[in-house]
Formats: sequence, C-alpha cells, structure tokens
Amino acid sequence: AIAAWILGNPPRARREIARAALIFPDDPECRALLEGLDAGGDLVALASRTDAPAIPETGALAAVLESRESRRKGQVAKARSLLEARSAALPESVAIRAELSGLLEAEGAREEAEAVCSEAIALDPQNPELHEKLSSILFARDDIERAVEEAHVAASLSTAAGEGSPTRLLGM
Repeated sequence: AIAAWILGNPPRARREIARAALIFPDDPECRALLEGLDAGGDLVALASRTDAPAIPETGALAAVLESRESRRKGQVAKARSLLEARSAALPESVAIRAELSGLLEAEGAREEAEAVCSEAIALDPQNPELHEKLSSILFARDDIERAVEEAHVAASLSTAAGEGSPTRLLGM
C-alpha cells in the first residue's frame, strides 16, 4: 500500500489498506492508516507520525525508491551508500537487501551481491524472487551447479505459491 502511494496510485493504496483492515480489523496500524486516508492524509506522512504505530518498511521503501532515483540520475555511488546505510539501520529489511544485491550485481560486484542476497534469503527463505535473483548472480559467477539448485528452489516455491510453472523460472 505504501509503495502504491509513493508511486502515485492512491486508489490502489486505499484498496490495499481497506483489504488489510478487513483481514485484520483489530490491527492498530491498519485502523490508523485507513482513518488517516479517509481524512485525506498522505500515507507516507501518516506512517511516519510519531503518534502512529510504527511501520518499519516505510523507511525501507522510501530508501529503495530514493536509490532507484539516484541510479536513474547516474548517481550509483550515492544509491549504494544510501542502501548500505539503510541496511545497517534496518537489519530486518529484505527489500533493502534485495535492492542492494541488484545494484551490486549491476556494478559487477557479484561476490558482494551474492552475500547480500544470501542475507535477504536468510530473512525470507520462502521468497522465490530472492532465490531467482541468487540463481542469476551465481550463474554470472559461473557457479552453474549452485545456480541451477537456486533456480529449482525458486521454481518450487513459485509453483507452491501458485505463481507459475517451474519451467518458466528455469527459462524453458
């Protein structure tokens, strides 16, 4: 919902929060955000209020979007520095580690990218996209055996979640 708001889609943000509020009617974060949006508030500002319940991934999403904007402007060092700082500040953020891993891979720092992606997988081992990303990094490092293993993990997780067939993830 926060990403939808930041990316300029307030109606989708409202729908996502409303859906979450129906599933978790007693959750104070959902209620606070839904009430704030109903009053015409800014989702990021609402999530950042000191009197509102904390939403830790708000900072992570903002950092990811800011780093992407820096990369778009050709400021790769700034993007990397931002992600590394936010990664240290938000040690449980999978989103920041996934983004940093992608940036490192794009820079050719594949060994570092592998380490950061592995950290993200340790935080969210059931995430097929992370396993697919690690497979790609390993393939680029010519570690074909491990790349294929990770691709199989990604495929089985995606299939188990109903997200597609194993052959799609394996490029067949």
